Amino acid sequence: KSPASMPKPLALTSEEIALSFADAKTATQFPPVLNIEQTAELFQISVRTVKLYIAHGLLAGATAKICKHRRIWRDRAISIMFSRSAFWSQSLS
Repeated sequence: KSPASMPKPLALTSEEIALSFADAKTATQFPPVLNIEQTAELFQISVRTVKLYIAHGLLAGATAKICKHRRIWRDRAISIMFSRSAFWSQSLS
């Protein structure tokens, strides 16, 4: 199916997101505030892709720069990537 013909994803609730990290192993592997590498691992994408998303503002509202380091709020990033159809319609070129 082409992206235009696929149904829009349902918005995830905060309870659904929290449930994904209920077990200790996952919560330790992916704490509430992630670095770029952890974010890439969580979404199973490359570090370069995470940096590209940040540079194009696709994760706006989920990122903060602390000194020279970029930090990503895990739950906000999940909500953005899974709940906003605008995320997928924006061009990265």
